[in-house]
Amino acid sequence: MDDEVVLADESAPEIQAPEVVQEQQEKMIPASRVEELIKKAKLKGRDAMQDELEALRAENSQLKSGGGSMGGMAAPIDVDALRKEILGDFRNQLQQDEETRVQAELEKEAQKMADDYRARMSSGKDYHEDFEEIMADFNPSAFPNLVYLATQTENTPSVMYELMKNPSKLATIAVLSTQDPKLAQRQINQLSASIKANEQAKAAEKEVQSPLSHMQSSPAGRDNGDTSIADYKRMFRG
Repeated sequence: MDDEVVLADESAPEIQAPEVVQEQQEKMIPASRVEELIKKAKLKGRDAMQDELEALRAENSQLKSGGGSMGGMAAPIDVDALRKEILGDFRNQLQQDEETRVQAELEKEAQKMADDYRARMSSGKDYHEDFEEIMADFNPSAFPNLVYLATQTENTPSVMYELMKNPSKLATIAVLSTQDPKLAQRQINQLSASIKANEQAKAAEKEVQSPLSHMQSSPAGRDNGDTSIADYKRMFRG
């Protein structure tokens, strides 16, 4: 019975195959529209993308229920696969943007630290005559953590000067700065405080010595070579 119906349909003169093909082509989604939806989805963001995909899903369902595909024509689009692809591209773009932002912030912070370190170290020669000679072989880029911690102190030039004059102390704090930054910071703070205490003690000692030097340089009581009245009295006394 079914075979007879099929034969009757195929041989019926009133059915025009070109019109059916044209009708099915109008129901299919052109590839250009799919590409347009993908571009719009990426530009509008996740919410807008979801709306576009839902509309595409409904349109695709209508095409499937209307008779499927015909020979030589593209099959209905897999909306779920398309959605996953767009979401994957969206996530990848977000991840790349985040990585770019973090990298830019790190580079900015590193540049700021380098500028701060150079500005502080430029005053070192005002405190130590051989500062440039002692610091000549130090490579800041080889000890980024140590440089960062030293820059947090008030007397950065003196701290670095002291570390360079004591290689063993430099090596110890350099290792700590990578393995245990908090302990390294405490060690550097202690060194900074010790240096400041020594500088204050030396300054106080100079202040004490200064009045004594003025007293010793006073001309009072000095013999200038001339004979005074007191000298004449001693000469003619008895």
